[in-house]
Amino acid sequence: MNQIKWLWMICTCVLVSSAQGKKDEDIFRLPQSAKQMIEGGHNGDVLSMVKANRVCERWGAVAPFKTDEVQKQLLPLAQAGNYKAMHFLGVSKLRKSIPGPGSEEELGKTWIRRAAEGGYAPAMLSMVSQVSNREERNRWVTRAYDTLRPQAEAGDADAMIELAHVPQLIGETKTPGKILVTNEEGESWLRKAVSHGSIEAMIELSERLRMGATGDSREAHEIAQKEGWELSMKLVQMGYWPTMADIGAAYAYGSWPHSIHPRWDWSPEGQKKLRKDATKAWEWWDKAFAIAGKAAVLKYLLECQNIGDAAEHDCLQIPPRSITH
Repeated sequence: MNQIKWLWMICTCVLVSSAQGKKDEDIFRLPQSAKQMIEGGHNGDVLSMVKANRVCERWGAVAPFKTDEVQKQLLPLAQAGNYKAMHFLGVSKLRKSIPGPGSEEELGKTWIRRAAEGGYAPAMLSMVSQVSNREERNRWVTRAYDTLRPQAEAGDADAMIELAHVPQLIGETKTPGKILVTNEEGESWLRKAVSHGSIEAMIELSERLRMGATGDSREAHEIAQKEGWELSMKLVQMGYWPTMADIGAAYAYGSWPHSIHPRWDWSPEGQKKLRKDATKAWEWWDKAFAIAGKAAVLKYLLECQNIGDAAEHDCLQIPPRSITH
């Protein structure tokens, strides 16, 4: 998942109304797996609380559990040696803290390191951004890979998703580092996670494939985008509004956002070239507005796709409804 989207996921719940009626609407349109997480959280399972909040952020829905309460319930589990709880607690504190010595941020980093040293692979991947030393970073990357691969091969869908995130090792000066998981392998692991029922993997895979394929093959690029479009349509049917906003952005730009080869971008209508079409862009944005509200969608478009009011921001001007090219 790219960094911009991760930042959007962190703040999107602030945009959504916190009224109880809105919460009820959000829960109604969430996938069944998320509803089960929420139910587990209400039954006292703090790890389900964390997962439920993460899914709701992904879907632009109101977080069902307050951060302070989740942290309070995670603490005794972390103190008892639960590495997953340590990692969740550490990440939560990092997201809600002000940097500085002795701060909640420092405490969050400490919990993440303890979880990583205890063998929890997602925490090892979190350590990659916490350390500046090349050798230490590479050790964490390699250890995470060695831990995740057998778990993924054993059928753990979460491990498959994490394995797809394993970064490249950093080489010495002017020497490229070793690639532990290629783009193609990462996509393959995400497909396997999708086959195990992971909606999170479906979202990420659709975003990757819509960018097209690396290399110089137009056919491979179009095949990847077609698969990404098919997954996107499944997400649309589930009510996942960020995908609706992304499709609208493709029509606004005349190419898929972040495409590797924009000149080869495949059109959902079967045309040889995806073209700008403000009418279609607004059709998709209106669908997203109906689910998440105009403010949340417009903020998402600005932060994730760089589309908004060009007079206020350095971005692509959101088009009038009637313009086509």
